[in-house]
Amino acid sequence: MSTPTLKNEVLIGNQYPKELVSRINSATKNIYVFMYDWRWYKNDFACDMSQINQALVRAVRRGVKVNAILNSNEVIETLKSLGINAVKWNENKLMHAKAVIIDEWVSVVGSHNFSESAMGLNLEISQISEDEYTAKKIITYFLSLI
Repeated sequence: MSTPTLKNEVLIGNQYPKELVSRINSATKNIYVFMYDWRWYKNDFACDMSQINQALVRAVRRGVKVNAILNSNEVIETLKSLGINAVKWNENKLMHAKAVIIDEWVSVVGSHNFSESAMGLNLEISQISEDEYTAKKIITYFLSLI
């Protein structure tokens, strides 16, 4: 039995980083991330993607468990060094998913990668919903892959 959806909103373009950072900042238990492309901008701490990265690091520091499945090795070592449990998808199929689940009830799913291009240059659309049933279903899928 699912709980009623409390919020269901479409995030277009640069609405995504602001809403995601706000949700990450309020996380108290766990965050699960599926991300096809995740970039780390060491020389631009003010860009939208850096704001997401910094929010995730703050979450780890306050005790939130952050787990991620990525498609490439580019940022895995950086994430691990910051306390994020990051693993590379190693199957023959391309891991093309882009989703963030926060505290087992907030789901952000859509086309946004974790890259600066996705935050403002590309045509992107994602959806955020507060729905425990959906979030737990995505987490079950996440856990079946690691």
